[in-house]
Formats: sequence, C-alpha cells, structure tokens
Amino acid sequence: MALQRLMLRPPCLNPSTRFVTSKATRLTNLKKHAAWPCVCSHSTTANRTGHRTTRGEAQVASRFLGSTLCKAPVIRRLATARHVSSGPNEDGSKQHGVNGLHVYNSLTRTVVPFEPMTPGLVTWYQCGPTVYDDAHIGHACTYVRFDVLRRVLQQHFGLCVTQFSGMTDIDDKILAKAKATQQAPTAVAKAYEQDFYRDMASLNVLPPTGILRVTEHISDIVAFIEIIMARGHAYSVDDGSVYFDTEAFGPTYGKLAPTRQSSEDDAEQPAPGSVKKSARDFALWKSAPADSMGWSSPWGHGRPGWHIECSAMAGSVFGPRFDLHTGGIDLLFPHHDNEIAQSESCYACDEWATYFFHSGHLQIAGTKMSKSLQNTISIAAFLGDDVERNANVIRLVCLLHHYRRGIRWSDGAVALASGSLDKLQRLLQLCADTVDATACMSKSVRVAKPPATLHR
Repeated sequence: MALQRLMLRPPCLNPSTRFVTSKATRLTNLKKHAAWPCVCSHSTTANRTGHRTTRGEAQVASRFLGSTLCKAPVIRRLATARHVSSGPNEDGSKQHGVNGLHVYNSLTRTVVPFEPMTPGLVTWYQCGPTVYDDAHIGHACTYVRFDVLRRVLQQHFGLCVTQFSGMTDIDDKILAKAKATQQAPTAVAKAYEQDFYRDMASLNVLPPTGILRVTEHISDIVAFIEIIMARGHAYSVDDGSVYFDTEAFGPTYGKLAPTRQSSEDDAEQPAPGSVKKSARDFALWKSAPADSMGWSSPWGHGRPGWHIECSAMAGSVFGPRFDLHTGGIDLLFPHHDNEIAQSESCYACDEWATYFFHSGHLQIAGTKMSKSLQNTISIAAFLGDDVERNANVIRLVCLLHHYRRGIRWSDGAVALASGSLDKLQRLLQLCADTVDATACMSKSVRVAKPPATLHR
C-alpha cells in the first residue's frame, strides 16, 4: 500500500495547530525561538471562499495533527526515530548515503550520496508562496512533488524530517492587492494564507513542522543585514535602501547558475539613474514612504528585500547550516543564488545548505503557468465539487513525471492521469476483495496452532 499512501487523499484536513521545535543554534544577536505557529484554524463561520469547517473535519484534523510527526519536539523525535546508518554493501565495501540513497544536488549539478549532518534527521527549508492571490495548479505540482519526496525519505528510508516553510506575507504585490480591494495588507495576506493551506490539505500535502512568516521575523532580518554590512558586503544609499555588493562578495557569487553569471558579465553596469553599484546587486532592505506599511530600521522606514527573508528565517530555526533547501526551478536564479551569497557572507562560511532540490515548471500551452502571465488555473477551481478524485488526479500527474522535469498541462495529460487512477483504484479494490475472501475462507478452515517458539 506504499503507492496508496503516496497518492490517495484522506478526509479533508484542516491544519489548525501549533508545531513545536526545540531551540536551535542561533547566530549571535539573533533572537531565539522555541515554537512556530503553522496556520490559524478556520473559524466556524464562512471564510473568504465560503468554506465552512465542520465538526468532523476538525476532529479528523485534531487526530492527524496530534501525531508525533507534527507536534513532538525535534530532540524527542530524533531520539525515537529509527536510526539509519551507512552500513556496508553486500560485497563488504562501504556504503555511502542513507541506505545507499543518492540524490541529484542542484548545487553541485551531480548525483551525490545523501548524508544528513545528524544521522536520522533531515533539516529542510522550503520556499513558500507570496500570498496575494489564489494558489494555482503550478503551485500544487511543486508542493505535491516535494511532499512525495518527503514521504519517501520518511516512510522508505526511515528519516525524521524537520521541515520549515517560508511565507511571504508582505510584498509589493500584496500592497497592490490591498489597495485595489480596499483592505488592509495583513487581511489580504491572512485570507490567502488560509486558502493556500486549505488547498494543500485538500491535496494531501503533509503540513510542515512550522511556518516562518516574514512579518514575524523583521528583527531577525535587520540583524542579518547589519552583519552583512559589517563584513563589507552591503551598502546603503541615500533613500535608505540597502543593497548586497556582489563585487565585494567575490567570485563565488552565483554557485547555482555560474553560466548565467558569466553571460551577465557584460551587463554589470547598472542602468542609467540606478543607485546600485552593479546590475547584479540586489536589495536587502527597501525604503518605503512613512505612511506605507513598513518597519523602522537603522536605515529608515522600509521593508525587507525578497531574497533576505528566507536566509534570515531559515537561520532563525536551523542556525548557520542545514541539510536541504527546495523550491521551483524558477527560484534557482536569482533567488537561491542570492540566498547563498548573503548567508555565506553573514555566517562567514563556504556552505550554507548542503543539498538543493528544484522541481520543473508546469507549462500550459507551451508557457510557464504564472500569476503574472494570467494563465493560471486555481487549485480550488480544478478540484471543483469532486475534491478527492481531482486531488488524486493532480498527484498522479506529478507521479507520472520526474520531479525535475517540466509538466505540460493539457486535457490529454489530465485524461491519462484519470485513466491511470481508475486502473489503480480497480487494482486496489481487487486486492481488498481478495483479502476479504481469504479471511472468510480461513474462518471455515481449522488451522493448526503454531509452535510456541514462533510466538516468541
């Protein structure tokens, strides 16, 4: 039933609890945290999309989220996790990786042994959404693919996974949405965050160990930037913005996409009127008008840059190093490359995350599905009234493609997955009927009692 656990959707789950982790090693001057809230529960009143959480859903969610997987402190989970070591192969040679597990690492662009820093425990940071609109099936495929990989690590290789997900709940797009709808930015972000996690639960995506929201980590981000500036790798400009200095950082900038960096060498001069020293420099802190949403900082009123968020938030729970970082292939450059540079600067290290996994694009009509291109299909719209079946169709579409390859979304692809789902369900039903028939037959046949030694 392993494939069934990877694909089939349980009753509607509503992530409605707080996930607790132990105090992690922190960089000096970064505040320690002991617990992180996941997502506030749906109220019994109708939310923005009109969904009402039933008592049955709440009971199911309580049982599901009350498991050791979600709520136990990291240390307790590590102590009780099945220890998996790199034992010898059958021929006596040393086996590298967890039970011989090898993975493709985007950082080295090679297949390498997967060896977590702490045996039996995987520390994992995953980039999350910017919550200013409905999540679409492109998001669904990204999170479903990494959900499958997480289940493989947990269920097949016996690893204990501690996964934190970022949540960008302040952004220019959120502010624009708030202005267009005449709502507070926090209300916009909260509503779409609730909808996003309800969509993930409908798709049977396991909830992360914790959610790290940008608005809850402003002090961490400011401290992170101050350290980078102290190291001489960032500079402030007259308007109060702060930029990362890629030239001062050195030639190691751009580890994930070195070819992209070499192709941009001729374009290092900033555009006319730009305050940046180089076109490759990126914002760590963006100044903002005093009457707009923002926070005070040593450089003035403003908001964090996009890339700095993940580095500071990941550091708030994992410290200067962790095992795995994941996201869509569109985040490889510049987002993840910029994360690496600013984190290596802050922590004065040569390696921040050991492994990077990137999932392929989902394309529709030959073009990447993107909110900015306005060619999206929302998860809620695709799931429709038959949530369980359509959620399984999405999961099967993902299972029929390698996670690093793109998916061409079309009626044909959906029909293929739907037909495969019907065949799988018939097979599972046949297996269930066979088991029931065998059980009935065994009741009518007297079976000799096995020796007592077998019981022992």
